Amino acid sequence: MDTIIKTMPATAKVWIYQANRAFSEAEQVQIDAFLDNFVTGWNSHGKAIKGAFEIRYNQFIILMADENVASVSGCSIDSSVAVIREIEQKLGLNLLDKSKVAFLRENDTIELVDFMNIKQQVVNGNVVATTKTFNNMLTTFGDYQDNWIVEAKDSWLKRYF
Repeated sequence: MDTIIKTMPATAKVWIYQANRAFSEAEQVQIDAFLDNFVTGWNSHGKAIKGAFEIRYNQFIILMADENVASVSGCSIDSSVAVIREIEQKLGLNLLDKSKVAFLRENDTIELVDFMNIKQQVVNGNVVATTKTFNNMLTTFGDYQDNWIVEAKDSWLKRYF
């Protein structure tokens, strides 16, 4: 899959799924199998989609599609969400909850903070302007490569500083 990812253009569509906990090694193997099977057969109106995925920090699934090969339509997006839901059910994960903000801490550990508690985390000094956070709302591969991990002051969190 690394070879395919390296050939993705900056304009490729990206979907980032953040898990509510880290994946075990066994779960990563299962997720790889689910997604490899999915992207191999992913299509839009009968035309194969050049898709790829990667798992990052044992807690994020990044799914991508090169629309230069085939446009991603509503049905093909629905099928990608269906495989994510299947992974959730099979492994007891939550990958679609957008209420948690992820921060990159020392030793590449991930800390999840409930959106409603962000202001208090800033007041307490647990989140400062230079704290690294993840921008999971990006939509292109180029933005993912360049702007996925940013300092809090350079994200939507800047209003707290």
